[in-house]
Amino acid sequence: MMLPQLPGFERPKRKPPRVMAKLYDAGGEVGKWICYRCNRCGWDSGWIDQTHKSDTEIKRGHPCPECNMVSDG
Repeated sequence: MMLPQLPGFERPKRKPPRVMAKLYDAGGEVGKWICYRCNRCGWDSGWIDQTHKSDTEIKRGHPCPECNMVSDG
């Protein structure tokens, strides 16, 4: 059940959800070399060295720089 809106009080605006690029390919003999791809716009990260991240962080994805771009204006 929704509570009634108080007069003179406006709820803060929520940020739109982040679009995450998903793990596309992984490999490498030394370290963790990762390739991300966005399913929405098709952006491809190329090969990135991610030895400093855990497997869980890598599987979580990477924010897509094209889809999450903030417009100036």
